[in-house]
Amino acid sequence: MSEILSSLRSLMASHSPPLDALVVPSEDYHQSEYVSARDKRREFVSGFTGSAGMRSVVASCKLIAITQLVHHGMLFVPIGYTFGAGMFKMDSIRGGSPYGAGVFAGDGSREATETELALAEHQGNYMATIVKRLGQP
Repeated sequence: MSEILSSLRSLMASHSPPLDALVVPSEDYHQSEYVSARDKRREFVSGFTGSAGMRSVVASCKLIAITQLVHHGMLFVPIGYTFGAGMFKMDSIRGGSPYGAGVFAGDGSREATETELALAEHQGNYMATIVKRLGQP
């Protein structure tokens, strides 16, 4: 199974633009629940033989972690594009995305930039605002 997923992730990365996620449904093109052997794409990718459900294949473990944590009740508040123009700066290497703050550290010798630090602070403030709203009656 891991060979199939590795090959699929390589294809996703080579796509232009690269694909971050792929949803593999259990239904066929006619949305039939019980499908012929040639249409069992989800079973081929995951090994799951149940009659219903879907498989999502993601390029990054970060996306997998988010869904698991949310499933167990943890709140996840992506910042989306609320950071403003700083989200779109392309003049230097920087971490962060609509999912949240981040730093490209490589081997650990690179320090966070001012933009990365500002994004992290923005994410904390944004999350605090959401939590305050949830606490109001």
